[in-house]
Amino acid sequence: MTTGQHQIIPFPTPGTQLASSRGTYLVSSLIGDGQYGSVYECYGPFDQIYALKMFRPANRHYETVKQEWADEMKRLESYRHPNIVYIYDAFEWQHPFYLVLEKCDTSIKAMLGTPFRDDYLFEVTRQLLMALGYLHDNGLVHSDLHGGNVLVSNALGSPVVKLTDFG
Repeated sequence: MTTGQHQIIPFPTPGTQLASSRGTYLVSSLIGDGQYGSVYECYGPFDQIYALKMFRPANRHYETVKQEWADEMKRLESYRHPNIVYIYDAFEWQHPFYLVLEKCDTSIKAMLGTPFRDDYLFEVTRQLLMALGYLHDNGLVHSDLHGGNVLVSNALGSPVVKLTDFG
């Protein structure tokens, strides 16, 4: 569907199925929304839960958005570390670009105001510094570091920190 010279791009809604060469993803719900993208919870191959990040055009040229998507994909694929979010898939579907990422429980931003035990806080800090040290050792500075881009999963009561969205 178009209006004038602009094409209306459909945003995924719960129940939308998106297909890539690696499988089909069923959108469940919106997790987060930012200026240039949205993140959805989805179910994919092997009935696994993923975070599906859509790069939104936001009145920018198609080629600009495509390059940002490609750059983020390359960074996530290049920098493998236990504290950097894992990328499973990347594809284009009906013009938006998508990354299929490891799904974490929450973000540090969402946890603000929650009292932390000292040992929990030290472990979160240690893992965050390990990830940042790894990036810096490999010549990359995380250019968008804030609480919303520091994700946490709690495995058996112990935090696992993951950096995402490199800006």
